[in-house]
Amino acid sequence: MTCYKYTVFLVILYSHFGVLYLYQLMTTFHFSWLLGSLLLFTLWSCGNEPQKPAPAVSTVKKLIADEKDRLFLQPLTSYLRVRATPDEEGEILEILKAESILEYLHDSTSFETTVSYQNKEYTASWYKVKTLDTEEGWIYAGLVAFLPDKENQLLAQEREAGEALLAANQSNGESNAEKKEATQSVQNNLLEGYKSYIDRLNASSVSSVGLALEQFRIRFAERTNAKTCDAAYIAFDQLHTRVVQAARRSVNLASYQPIADELIRYGTTNMQQSTYTQQLAANGIRFSLKEGKLTLAKDLDFVYRVFFRECSAVMRAYMSQLQEDENMPLVWEEQLKISPRKLAGWVLSWNYFVAKNPDFVWYSTAKQHLRQQLTILVNGTAKTPIFDQKQLLQKNYKTAYLYISKNYPDSNIGKAFIAYLTLLEEQEWKDSPATKQQRTQIIQELL
Repeated sequence: MTCYKYTVFLVILYSHFGVLYLYQLMTTFHFSWLLGSLLLFTLWSCGNEPQKPAPAVSTVKKLIADEKDRLFLQPLTSYLRVRATPDEEGEILEILKAESILEYLHDSTSFETTVSYQNKEYTASWYKVKTLDTEEGWIYAGLVAFLPDKENQLLAQEREAGEALLAANQSNGESNAEKKEATQSVQNNLLEGYKSYIDRLNASSVSSVGLALEQFRIRFAERTNAKTCDAAYIAFDQLHTRVVQAARRSVNLASYQPIADELIRYGTTNMQQSTYTQQLAANGIRFSLKEGKLTLAKDLDFVYRVFFRECSAVMRAYMSQLQEDENMPLVWEEQLKISPRKLAGWVLSWNYFVAKNPDFVWYSTAKQHLRQQLTILVNGTAKTPIFDQKQLLQKNYKTAYLYISKNYPDSNIGKAFIAYLTLLEEQEWKDSPATKQQRTQIIQELL
């Protein structure tokens, strides 16, 4: 019983005595002894009751009117770190670009931390957030800002659409939206006008990308159907590819070695370092590393902000998965940079997309992604092998295979991994000629 319960007990006890009767009994030794004992016991129990610690986090009530509202944040600076715990010593989970978007998870610390950044002191709490890769962690509140209401609402709609597509990737059949889009016709007058405009742009100028994006907004946004927007995006992407290729040929990448060092160390870089890097960023081009060498690549995050909501469900599904692949390197120096369990999720998404959309315009690209990721999932890499030194299956790969088998037992990929796990169990989870042959068979069957 708690102190509160003892007090209530005494009140109830006292209420059962009439005032006069209570007065008479109080003159006796027995009642005085009983009353004194109960009071002493109550005081002792109150004094010894353990104090509950204050909660470490609390809801930021002043910032939200409804806990169910989805709120999004954006860093006010580059290189902001998402940490596993709300303190400066917490494990770094991700280093963000300035244009990154975070979802606020309605929790913040009840304490504040003072930090120095760029010769300025900030005192603020920590927010619990979720990144684009669904990684949950803590971000310093003094260096982020909530998006304006209108922008927040549009982003919430985009995220919900993307999540609905992901859910659809785990179910069968076409959605109502896909059925409707299948009956649409491309509005050729709009499309041909846009293609003609793109053809007149100079592919050697990075500003052509921004011009093409602006023309898409003017000609197509909320003015036509999704199938027409898909065709317009394909035309834009062809221009985007040519511009990036021309930029690679014209720029001396060796002079940007500090950017390569930043990418290696942080996974991102500050695109505001010079007029040229700012121009690249403003036109959907970013620095990237390919096989350890600095190069230029498409900034899909930048481009998809314009096209995503206008395109079809199938195109958005492709965009979502491609964007996830591009934002997180799969392998670096022969080491797997994501967990095998996360890789299994990517394989499932590409496998579903390829099986469902054989007529998709970039079907071969989608299948190429599936082949690369499935091969790594079943064979591992040189520095992230699937079997340890004793030739026993590594626990993290076993977890990934079980995830596919348990959640998708009736699919072709689920059946393939069930058969593989069964064989591994028979082999006491050791590698053998039979398991090697089974791995080859999985790739052949699914591709």
